Amino acid sequence: EGEGASLIYSHRLWGTGSAAMASHAPQDPPVSATDKGDKIVLKFNVDNAKQGSVKVEQQGGQPGEGETLLVKFSAVSPARNFEKHLLLPHAIIPGKTVSQVEGKFVTVQLWKVDS
Repeated sequence: EGEGASLIYSHRLWGTGSAAMASHAPQDPPVSATDKGDKIVLKFNVDNAKQGSVKVEQQGGQPGEGETLLVKFSAVSPARNFEKHLLLPHAIIPGKTVSQVEGKFVTVQLWKVDS
């Protein structure tokens, strides 16, 4: 496989609150990235991810910077929500994103804009 794509992760910070509220806050999933030349493949290592729950929101970055991406999904047994904010090193093609839930992984493929 190719070298891991260089990503900058940021985590949503949650204020202190009751234990009941904290259990509903999205968890930060472990992720690895691989640069495949024309695309970036993100692989989240999460058991029991729910089919059809993956949401990818693309937000424009500053000129000369990569894209900002928010990936959300949920899992069952136990019920959990996951959320990851990523700053990608490359601009990606809007709307050309493929996500797949397979066993213990959620995979998201992002196609790069030609430079």
